[in-house]
Amino acid sequence: MNRTIISIEVQDHGGKEANMIVRGERNNQIMFEEQFDYKDEDKHYLRLHLLKGRFMEKYRPKLLF
Repeated sequence: MNRTIISIEVQDHGGKEANMIVRGERNNQIMFEEQFDYKDEDKHYLRLHLLKGRFMEKYRPKLLF
């Protein structure tokens, strides 16, 4: 059986920039690996942005009342 894994690793230091590494592996051999830099002075880095979205989805109904 063949096994393919696609993973996304986010590295940050708590600021508004982060490095994202996308890696594809098949049968324990790396097929590809790409690195992307994220930097936006107006928005929080990706991890905080995603966590904020989860928080708002979970607690928004409770905050309205």
